[in-house]
Amino acid sequence: MTVVAAFNWLDEIIIVADSRVSWNGKRPPEDVLIKLHIFNDARKAIVIGFAGDLQVIKTVMVQLNFKFEKYSHRFVLSILKDKVRRWIEEVTLGKLRPGIKRDIKFILCGMERSCHPEVKQDGLTIGHMPWPQMHFYEYTINCVSGKVQLISSPGPIVIGSGAALKAEIIEAFQRSIKFGFNLSALRPARALIVTDTISLIFKDSPQSPEVGGPFHYICLTPDRLQQNYVWPSDGNFKNFAITKSGTKTILYNSELNKTFTLNPVWEVSFLKNGNLEV
Repeated sequence: MTVVAAFNWLDEIIIVADSRVSWNGKRPPEDVLIKLHIFNDARKAIVIGFAGDLQVIKTVMVQLNFKFEKYSHRFVLSILKDKVRRWIEEVTLGKLRPGIKRDIKFILCGMERSCHPEVKQDGLTIGHMPWPQMHFYEYTINCVSGKVQLISSPGPIVIGSGAALKAEIIEAFQRSIKFGFNLSALRPARALIVTDTISLIFKDSPQSPEVGGPFHYICLTPDRLQQNYVWPSDGNFKNFAITKSGTKTILYNSELNKTFTLNPVWEVSFLKNGNLEV
């Protein structure tokens, strides 16, 4: 099971995800999975996250990797959202194996730096907001037909089993995002505090066996993308080193002598039978 949550705040987007795979009880939960993935063109980045059956997710993410590698146009999110829906349906529509019990969800988040939300009065545009246009999209793959439903959202979005605590997650975000308000230099610290606050919600919740491990966060702003991890929290920030080994991300805490090795979904080992979900 999983939690993936995306929030927008004036001129920034924060996307948060845990790293746990629960395996539906077929083996002990493992904190091994990278659930947020970045795709870039020369001008902007988008972030895609997911929740649901791992084998379907793996097939979809391999497809999206291939499609984005071949995509030669600049990213226009209002166009790209529909292309992503079609790309997903190419590998899911009428092709899902029997027995999948829940719909599979993806989110796509990004911003158009050169576009600004309109201010309307009496149906007429009278100006524009100073912050960039945010784009939040939620894709739901029907677990029987494989058909994809696309919904545009103003945000926030919360998917996965952790969505049962959506109200608490949104409240935690709204409370912690105010740290260093309007100070761009404090954005990294603010994103870390938001992520740690959300991770604490699951520490003692009924969802805690299903949601956990290091929490990954990505912060998108008009001028940069930043990402980092929060160590499984007890209310105190932990010092740890992050290294890359190929496509793996390795987190090591020398004080605890503990390591987490996080993998993209296409490198996670599956059981051969059964419905595997995050």
